[in-house]
Amino acid sequence: MTIEQAVHRLTGELADWYQIDAGHLRMGDRADLVIVDPARLDESLDSYNEQLVEQYGGLSRMVNRNDDTVTRCACRRRAVFLKGQPTEVLGTQRTGSFLRADTTTPAPTGLRPSRFPPPSSRRAGWPMR
Repeated sequence: MTIEQAVHRLTGELADWYQIDAGHLRMGDRADLVIVDPARLDESLDSYNEQLVEQYGGLSRMVNRNDDTVTRCACRRRAVFLKGQPTEVLGTQRTGSFLRADTTTPAPTGLRPSRFPPPSSRRAGWPMR
């Protein structure tokens, strides 16, 4: 399976199955951003790791991940994960909402594509705000 097919299986196919208006790139839709380093999609993702979850009283949970694989994650145009570390936004600011199956949930208002720099001005390392 290609990386593109895997992403579609985790986004578009699930959105279509649950009949939610998400999971596809379309003008005007909500979109979160996850940047993945394809070179890091390796056997390290299969290793067993545990992480304590403060919100659950320090409960230990199993996680499969390599923090170098996801280099950036942004929700509603705010970086929540950069360079393997959560930002101050994560857990302190609301960045998303629950999407109910078989229900249309409009994208948040006031977030227009024009607020991002045009593609010609983007460069590697461009900061997400």
